[in-house]
Amino acid sequence: MADSPTSTLKLCSYNSRGHRPDKLRFVNDLLVDCDLLCVQEHWFLQEDIHLLALDPDVLVSGVSGMDSTDLIAGRPFGGCAFLYKRTWNCSLKLLSSNSKRICAAVITLHSNINLLVFNLYMPTDVSVNIDEYQEVLLEVESIIENHCDVDTIIICGDLNTDMSRRDSLHTNALLEFCTRQPLSLCLNSPNAHVSHTYYNYATGSQSIIDHFIVSDNVYHGIVKYESLHNTSAYNLSDHVPLMVEMNIDTFYCN
Repeated sequence: MADSPTSTLKLCSYNSRGHRPDKLRFVNDLLVDCDLLCVQEHWFLQEDIHLLALDPDVLVSGVSGMDSTDLIAGRPFGGCAFLYKRTWNCSLKLLSSNSKRICAAVITLHSNINLLVFNLYMPTDVSVNIDEYQEVLLEVESIIENHCDVDTIIICGDLNTDMSRRDSLHTNALLEFCTRQPLSLCLNSPNAHVSHTYYNYATGSQSIIDHFIVSDNVYHGIVKYESLHNTSAYNLSDHVPLMVEMNIDTFYCN
């Protein structure tokens, strides 16, 4: 079977805030225009994560934010997952983590490029969560250190901090993390067009709390970085999908 190449890699990040049927349809529609979809807050238990895919030709790998053996009080919560087409010519190996806020994988592309991809749902920006935020970042760093042979690192998700607000409790921690690695915020790319990724319906306020962060070796290869507001009529989450397109060759089986 012949391979069909494309010259760019497209990744999308989206906090779905649940898995109602209409939200699942929206999630699956997003995958039409990207190679890898990173979903946060799917709210599924581990044994049900596969239900994110409505098409048998879509593969799902992920983690639940909940323990199946625990009694859940109130609504479900958390969880991160990767969705991708079966025809994408790659291998994805899910990595173990000590945090349910981290979904990490090594993705080997057809060209033998190894991507270390993190899909994160970080704690909210309040003082009681400062220590947990730091702990999650330390766990991410530990995974990076154990996979130093990869070619590129990509981190995305609901990072729950707006980098324009220097008084944010998490902003400095995230900036220091990027400096240590070193990694670059896609928001700083000249090809970035992101007005907001979160909308508070109660107050009408907007913020950019969802992000992509990448290795310096691919940062200058960013072709496009944008929030997908044109889908808002069908988007029932308070988050907006975020898409990055980079100059990395991708192959699909015909």
